[in-house]
Order: sequence, then structure tokens, then C-alpha cells
Amino acid sequence: MPIDLHEKLGTTPFGERHLGSDAATGQALLVTRLRLDDSRLDDTLKARILDAARRYAGLVHPHICAPATAGFTQAGRLVVAQEAPLSVGLGPGSGQAAESGVETLVHVCEGLAYAHARGMVHGALTRDCVFSGGPQGTRVADFGVGAALYETGTLAARSQAVTEIAPEVKAGAEPTTASDVYALGVIGIDLCSTGGGPAAQSLAERARRVPGIGLATVLGRAIESDPKARYATAEEMLGHLRNVAAPRTAPQARAATRKPARSRAPKQPEPPAVPEMSYPKAFGLILWTVLRSGLALLLALCLIAAAVAGGLALAFRSTPGLVTVPNLEGKTVAEATKLAEGKGLQVTIGREAHSEDVPAGRVIEHLPYPGKVVREGRSVELVVSLGPPRAKVPDLVGKSRADALERLESLGLRLGTVSRKPDSPKPAEQVLSQNPPPGKEVAIDTEVNVIVSGNRRTGTGPTRSGPRAADVSFIVPEGPVVQRVKVEVHYPSGRYDVVYERIHRPGDRRTVHVVASGEATVQILIDGELVAEYDLEPSP
Repeated sequence: MPIDLHEKLGTTPFGERHLGSDAATGQALLVTRLRLDDSRLDDTLKARILDAARRYAGLVHPHICAPATAGFTQAGRLVVAQEAPLSVGLGPGSGQAAESGVETLVHVCEGLAYAHARGMVHGALTRDCVFSGGPQGTRVADFGVGAALYETGTLAARSQAVTEIAPEVKAGAEPTTASDVYALGVIGIDLCSTGGGPAAQSLAERARRVPGIGLATVLGRAIESDPKARYATAEEMLGHLRNVAAPRTAPQARAATRKPARSRAPKQPEPPAVPEMSYPKAFGLILWTVLRSGLALLLALCLIAAAVAGGLALAFRSTPGLVTVPNLEGKTVAEATKLAEGKGLQVTIGREAHSEDVPAGRVIEHLPYPGKVVREGRSVELVVSLGPPRAKVPDLVGKSRADALERLESLGLRLGTVSRKPDSPKPAEQVLSQNPPPGKEVAIDTEVNVIVSGNRRTGTGPTRSGPRAADVSFIVPEGPVVQRVKVEVHYPSGRYDVVYERIHRPGDRRTVHVVASGEATVQILIDGELVAEYDLEPSP
């Protein structure tokens, strides 16, 4: 994906941040350029770095800046590009009230919980990665940066002065969900602590200054130096965080009731006796008094009832009711709109994003989430799928096999079957034809099959004998909990040797040193499926 850089936004602990755009579509991008040791960046390491960074491309969440691509510039700088939040450059402001700070922290925690549930770790989460404000709300950026830095072996060295990085990562350990939790705790303390006291306060001391015993306890557990003492994932922390962040209504004070004080005033003399009245006159007077008092009381009751009824009608007419947000995920926009309007809610399309799992035109996620109780008339923001990420097949004819592979990987495509035409007059390993053809739009990860010139192992030149060796690397893909990985060395005679065979979990990375006595091809198989093949070059 060609990227145009427009302006530099500033620096981060791990590089520089720019505002850019996709040169083809004009989509605004937040671009992070990382500082790496150029002397160590050979082709094998570059491929591992890109594999590590690009595996985050499937993250789609309201509180995540959706990763777009990763690649190396002509100058050898690693670039990680993602969807640009509308609040780009704002970051969470200092001095926020505890309530707004907790809300921001909850949003960040929700984004991390979504990633953790999919087996992905941020690894380099800092305050600079959090963008708040704007109509999109809080967004977390730079997914893939931590994995890329760890792959180069520079994460530990570059994070020594970064407060949010967990102690075990600074010591060289691979980032985990628990190290992300540590970063969440530090960010939460920055957002919610009241300040004051000496500047050299420890994190634990600052955590204790956070208003609310419950919130201080959650953040204190998140920043434990021992990873086993922290929350295991952001999802676990989120459950506790929501409990302490829920608004609490103070109980109303009971009105004190007292018995009327006994009067100590002197007793008044009794009034003079009323003169006696005849029975008929007395009865008429009593009857008239009762009727007059009853009519007045009835009139007063009618007025009170009318006022109460009018007030209730006005209250019901002016106060919206509460409704539960229905589950709109997987629905078309028309279906989601009809279902939401049936509940008294409105629908807006917040953004569109690519998705491997949700067909184009259907809802990936929405905010507020399903099951949340909101006011009637509230607007529900949809994230609508564009379908799987797609790319145009480049023209590979005339390029070398290595150049074709690099070009395909930069677009998120894969090199498929490589057939050979030994009698071609073209230089060895040059692409003669391809399928799919150039310009066709295909899904990301589509294989492009090619026919190249020359014999498979010898090309068109003479055979070079002698020992051969190489370091081959692999990353175990998402899939079953355990997968069997085999590395085989195949010789022209048909014989092959298994030089590596172990059980691995998804996400494991390994490099295997392979040595062969002559011409040979290395194959990497995962659960019996061929995933990569390399021709060994003669040792110098």
C-alpha cells in the first residue's frame, strides 16, 4: 500500500508519528515510523518483522485504530500504518476529572480485551497510543509495533525509560496479556490520580491516591511487579473496572421525626358558654356547616387530582423510556435499522472496515453494545463490513522470483505454486507468466501462481556443488491449540531428512539452522500442509 506522509505529529517512545494517507484511496492514516538498527535488517529478519506486524490487520473494534498495513520504506525505515482517529494529535488530556478518566480507561480496556480474546497482544502500549475526544471516542493505536520491536530484539532496550512497559518485558521477556494489563494500570493511574505529593512517588503510592478504594485496588493489582499477581487479561480487569466505575447513588438521609413538644404556656381560660339554642335551629346550623365544609374539601381534592394527573402526563411525555440495545451484529444495514427503530433507537453508520469473517454490507460491531440499557431515541453507531481486505494483483512478469515474492508480500498476497520452464532463453528465476493476471482485485492472502525460467535447482547455469546452509524461520498461524511443525530437507535423488519436528502453539516463532551436503530444498510443513519452501544456496 503506497503511503503519502503529510505532516509530522510528534515523537513516541519508539519512533515518530505522522499523519498520512493511502495514495490510492485517500484514506487518512496514522503512521508510526520506528527506529531500528539498520545494520541487522537482512531480508529474513524483515520478513519476520512484517509477519509479526501484519497479523494484527484483522482487528476491528470501536476503540481500536484499525491496523492498515506495515512495510519498509526505501530508506529501510519500518512503517506501521493504521486508521487515523478524528481526534488525532489530541491524546487524553491531563487533569481530567476522575469520572472522565475512568471512562477513558474503560474504553482502552475494552479495546485491549477484544484483542486479547483473539490471541493478540499490544506489547508497546503507552499514553501516546491513546487518542480521546472527537466523535469516534477513545481509540488505541500502534497494534503491531510491540511485536515488530520484539522480533528485532530492540523492545527491551528501547523501553527501559518507558513507565508503561512491564518489568519482565524490560528484562527481555516476550510481551503478554499480563504486560498489557501493567500498561493499563499505569495509564489508569495517570488518568485518575489526584496528584499532589512529591514528584518521586512510586506507582504504588500514586495508585493509593486514586479516589475510591475499589478503583485504587484494581489499579494496584494491575501494576504488580509479578505478572502472576496481576489480572491475566484485560477482559478480567475490565470486569472489576466496570464494577467500581458504575455510578452509585447516595442513599437519601432519612428525615428526622420528632414528637411535638409539649407546650408550657399557661392554660387559657375557657370561653364563655354559648347560649342555649332550640333543637331545630341547632340541627339546621350543624347540617349547613357540614355541607359547606364537604363541598370545599371535594373541590380541593378535585384540583389536587387534576394537578397530579397533568404533572404525570407531562413527565411521561417529556422523559424518554429505557430500552435494551438489540444485537445488530451480522445484520444488513436495512435489517439493523428496522430492528433498532422498532426499539425506539436511531442508527448511524460510524465507519466501514474490512473483515475476514463478516460479509460486505453487514454489521461487524456497534456502539452501544448489545444488551446495554440506554434512553429511547439514542443513536446506535454501526461499523459496517467491506468484506475481506482486497488488493490488486501486481504485474510480476519480467521480475525475479525474489522480487515477485517481496512485491506480493508488500500487498498482503502470497506466492503460490512456482512452476519452471527449463528451456526458456530468459535468465534463471525470471517470472514468465502468472495467474491471477495483473490488475485483478483479489482477497488478501490470495496465492499468485507463477511460471519461472530455468531448472528448479540449477537454473540455466552449471551446478555448484558443496555444503549448503541457511536459517529458516516460521510463525505458527492461528488454528488448533497445538500444531505439529516439521522442517524437511529434500535432495534431487528423492531422499529427504526431517531436521526438526515439534509441537507448537499458535503464535510461536522459531528459527531453525539447516545444513545440507549438496543441492537441496527446505520445506516447512504445519500439520502436514506445506507452508513454505526454500532453495538452499551454496555456503560461501
